[in-house]
Amino acid sequence: MTTSEPAWLEILRGLEEPVARPEFPREWVEPEDDLIWVPRGFDHAEASARFTLLAERIEEVYGCECESSCGLRLGNACFGRIWIPADSTRTRAKRTRNPFAVEILVSTFGWMATCWPVGLIGNQVVVVQSDDRHRIQEAAESVGYLFVPEKALAAPYDGVNDWLVIPSDGETGGTWFDRFFYPM
Repeated sequence: MTTSEPAWLEILRGLEEPVARPEFPREWVEPEDDLIWVPRGFDHAEASARFTLLAERIEEVYGCECESSCGLRLGNACFGRIWIPADSTRTRAKRTRNPFAVEILVSTFGWMATCWPVGLIGNQVVVVQSDDRHRIQEAAESVGYLFVPEKALAAPYDGVNDWLVIPSDGETGGTWFDRFFYPM
Protein backbone atom coordinates (compact mmCIF):
# COMPACT_ATOMS: atom_id res chain seq x y z
CA MET A 1 0.00 0.00 0.00
CA THR A 2 1.30 3.44 -0.87
CA THR A 3 0.65 6.60 1.07
CA SER A 4 -0.82 9.52 -0.89
CA GLU A 5 0.96 12.87 -1.13
CA PRO A 6 -1.64 14.67 1.05
CA ALA A 7 -1.18 11.96 3.71
CA TRP A 8 2.61 12.41 3.60
CA LEU A 9 2.21 16.16 4.02
CA GLU A 10 0.08 15.60 7.12
CA ILE A 11 2.74 13.26 8.53
CA LEU A 12 5.47 15.85 7.86
CA ARG A 13 3.44 18.69 9.38
CA GLY A 14 2.79 16.52 12.45
CA LEU A 15 6.51 16.10 13.09
CA GLU A 16 7.13 19.80 13.36
CA GLU A 17 7.17 21.94 16.48
CA PRO A 18 6.78 25.72 16.31
CA VAL A 19 10.09 27.44 17.01
CA ALA A 20 10.44 31.09 17.98
CA ARG A 21 12.61 33.11 15.65
CA PRO A 22 15.87 33.98 17.44
CA GLU A 23 16.74 37.63 17.93
CA PHE A 24 20.31 37.01 16.78
CA PRO A 25 21.96 35.44 13.70
CA ARG A 26 21.38 31.70 13.24
CA GLU A 27 25.10 30.99 13.34
CA TRP A 28 25.08 31.87 17.04
CA VAL A 29 22.46 29.28 17.96
CA GLU A 30 23.85 26.21 19.71
CA PRO A 31 22.28 22.95 18.46
CA GLU A 32 21.73 21.50 21.92
CA ASP A 33 19.94 24.67 23.07
CA ASP A 34 17.43 25.20 20.31
CA LEU A 35 14.64 23.19 18.68
CA ILE A 36 15.63 24.60 15.30
CA TRP A 37 18.31 21.93 15.04
CA VAL A 38 16.89 19.05 17.07
CA PRO A 39 13.37 18.08 18.15
CA ARG A 40 12.34 18.10 21.80
CA GLY A 41 13.60 14.97 23.56
CA PHE A 42 16.23 14.18 20.91
CA ASP A 43 18.54 11.40 22.13
CA HIS A 44 21.89 11.56 20.34
CA ALA A 45 23.04 8.13 21.54
CA GLU A 46 19.82 6.47 20.39
CA ALA A 47 19.95 8.27 17.02
CA SER A 48 23.59 7.20 16.52
CA ALA A 49 22.82 3.58 17.42
CA ARG A 50 19.85 3.41 15.04
CA PHE A 51 21.89 5.03 12.26
CA THR A 52 24.67 2.45 12.77
CA LEU A 53 22.09 -0.35 12.48
CA LEU A 54 20.84 1.14 9.21
CA ALA A 55 24.37 1.50 7.81
CA GLU A 56 25.13 -2.14 8.68
CA ARG A 57 21.82 -3.30 7.20
CA ILE A 58 22.46 -1.41 3.94
CA GLU A 59 25.92 -2.97 3.65
CA GLU A 60 24.36 -6.39 4.20
CA VAL A 61 21.60 -5.80 1.62
CA TYR A 62 23.99 -4.46 -1.03
CA GLY A 63 26.91 -6.77 -0.22
CA CYS A 64 29.43 -3.93 -0.26
CA GLU A 65 31.10 -1.43 2.00
CA CYS A 66 29.23 1.87 2.10
CA GLU A 67 30.65 5.18 3.26
CA SER A 68 28.62 6.67 6.11
CA SER A 69 28.75 9.52 8.59
CA CYS A 70 26.40 10.84 11.25
CA GLY A 71 26.14 13.39 14.01
CA LEU A 72 24.70 16.77 14.83
CA ARG A 73 26.00 19.63 12.74
CA LEU A 74 25.10 23.23 13.44
CA GLY A 75 22.55 24.40 10.90
CA ASN A 76 21.84 20.95 9.48
CA ALA A 77 18.57 19.01 9.73
CA CYS A 78 20.27 15.92 8.26
CA PHE A 79 21.66 13.64 10.98
CA GLY A 80 23.45 11.16 8.75
CA ARG A 81 24.28 9.98 5.24
CA ILE A 82 25.03 6.57 3.75
CA TRP A 83 26.61 6.38 0.30
CA ILE A 84 25.96 3.24 -1.79
CA PRO A 85 28.59 3.04 -4.58
CA ALA A 86 27.38 3.32 -8.18
CA ASP A 87 28.73 -0.11 -9.12
CA SER A 88 26.50 -1.69 -6.46
CA THR A 89 23.21 0.01 -7.44
CA ARG A 90 20.80 -0.47 -10.33
CA THR A 91 20.19 3.27 -10.63
CA ARG A 92 21.12 4.54 -14.09
CA ALA A 93 20.71 7.70 -16.15
CA LYS A 94 17.78 7.20 -18.54
CA ARG A 95 19.54 8.33 -21.72
CA THR A 96 23.16 7.27 -21.18
CA ARG A 97 22.60 4.34 -18.78
CA ASN A 98 25.54 5.63 -16.72
CA PRO A 99 25.49 4.16 -13.19
CA PHE A 100 24.78 6.42 -10.22
CA ALA A 101 25.53 6.10 -6.55
CA VAL A 102 22.57 6.39 -4.19
CA GLU A 103 22.75 8.42 -1.01
CA ILE A 104 20.48 7.70 1.94
CA LEU A 105 19.75 10.69 4.14
CA VAL A 106 18.51 10.37 7.71
CA SER A 107 16.78 13.34 9.35
CA THR A 108 17.33 14.55 12.87
CA PHE A 109 13.53 14.83 13.01
CA GLY A 110 11.04 11.98 13.30
CA TRP A 111 13.21 8.95 12.48
CA MET A 112 12.84 9.74 8.78
CA ALA A 113 14.98 8.52 5.90
CA THR A 114 14.95 9.16 2.17
CA CYS A 115 17.28 8.56 -0.78
CA TRP A 116 18.40 10.20 -4.00
CA PRO A 117 20.81 9.57 -6.87
CA VAL A 118 24.27 11.08 -6.55
CA GLY A 119 26.72 11.86 -9.30
CA LEU A 120 27.35 14.29 -12.13
CA ILE A 121 23.78 14.65 -13.34
CA GLY A 122 24.03 17.62 -15.70
CA ASN A 123 21.23 17.28 -18.25
CA GLN A 124 20.65 13.59 -17.51
CA VAL A 125 17.36 12.37 -16.06
CA VAL A 126 18.12 10.21 -13.04
CA VAL A 127 15.73 8.70 -10.53
CA VAL A 128 16.49 6.05 -7.94
CA GLN A 129 15.63 2.73 -9.59
CA SER A 130 12.58 1.05 -8.03
CA ASP A 131 14.51 -2.03 -6.86
CA ASP A 132 17.08 0.20 -5.11
CA ARG A 133 14.29 2.28 -3.55
CA HIS A 134 12.48 -0.86 -2.35
CA ARG A 135 15.64 -2.39 -0.84
CA ILE A 136 16.51 0.87 0.93
CA GLN A 137 12.95 1.33 2.19
CA GLU A 138 12.83 -2.21 3.59
CA ALA A 139 16.20 -1.78 5.31
CA ALA A 140 15.20 1.59 6.78
CA GLU A 141 11.85 0.35 8.03
CA SER A 142 13.45 -2.79 9.51
CA VAL A 143 15.40 -0.62 11.97
CA GLY A 144 12.56 1.81 12.73
CA TYR A 145 12.84 4.62 10.19
CA LEU A 146 9.93 6.09 8.27
CA PHE A 147 10.96 6.09 4.60
CA VAL A 148 9.68 9.27 2.93
CA PRO A 149 9.51 9.34 -0.89
CA GLU A 150 11.26 12.13 -2.79
CA LYS A 151 7.98 13.33 -4.29
CA ALA A 152 6.49 14.12 -0.87
CA LEU A 153 9.65 15.97 0.19
CA ALA A 154 9.63 18.03 -3.03
CA ALA A 155 6.27 19.58 -2.07
CA PRO A 156 6.38 23.27 -1.15
CA TYR A 157 7.03 23.82 2.55
CA ASP A 158 3.96 25.19 4.31
CA GLY A 159 4.81 24.39 7.92
CA VAL A 160 4.92 26.56 11.03
CA ASN A 161 8.61 27.49 10.78
CA ASP A 162 8.73 29.05 7.32
CA TRP A 163 11.20 31.71 8.49
CA LEU A 164 13.98 29.14 8.88
CA VAL A 165 13.60 27.15 5.67
CA ILE A 166 16.20 28.28 3.14
CA PRO A 167 15.51 26.88 -0.33
CA SER A 168 18.17 24.41 -1.50
CA ASP A 169 18.04 25.88 -5.01
CA GLY A 170 18.51 29.40 -3.62
CA GLU A 171 15.75 30.81 -5.82
CA THR A 172 12.31 29.34 -5.24
CA GLY A 173 10.38 28.70 -2.02
CA GLY A 174 11.57 26.00 0.33
CA THR A 175 10.39 22.38 0.34
CA TRP A 176 9.82 19.77 3.03
CA PHE A 177 13.20 18.32 2.00
CA ASP A 178 14.80 21.67 2.87
CA ARG A 179 13.15 21.61 6.32
CA PHE A 180 13.94 18.05 7.38
CA PHE A 181 17.03 16.99 5.39
CA TYR A 182 18.96 19.94 3.98
CA PRO A 183 21.41 22.22 5.82
CA MET A 184 19.51 25.26 7.07
